[in-house]
Amino acid sequence: MKALLQNRSLALLLLATFVSGLGSWVTTMALFALLIFRDGGGVASSSGLFLAALGPML
Repeated sequence: MKALLQNRSLALLLLATFVSGLGSWVTTMALFALLIFRDGGGVASSSGLFLAALGPML
């Protein structure tokens, strides 16, 4: 594993992937917080947001 991380390009790719995933997670949590605390957020709207977040993975 150490030999793989010594490859600068791979290490940067892994770091960028981690930062991107973290940003996506923060965005999703912020949208859920806005939906629930600001708009009252029912089950249908929460489910719609969850499915929209999963859409790109399908």
